[in-house]
Amino acid sequence: MRRWRRRYEDDGADGLVDRRVGQRSLRRAPEGELERMRALYQQHSQGFTIKHLREKLEKPHGHRLGYTTTGSISRRA
Repeated sequence: MRRWRRRYEDDGADGLVDRRVGQRSLRRAPEGELERMRALYQQHSQGFTIKHLREKLEKPHGHRLGYTTTGSISRRA
């Protein structure tokens, strides 16, 4: 709260705007890995639950992405 109060005092309401908007997360998976997982999903795994999909891709294809990312990939594909 101290940081926010100081930003408000220095810059007014504009100081409270989230400065991260428009920036990509530093923890985001590499785009190449996301594309590879999309292709694998479309080729082999349509109709699986997210948990089952992760299990099926983990060992034979080296899938390392988390549950949420895997779910996002399957929903977009």
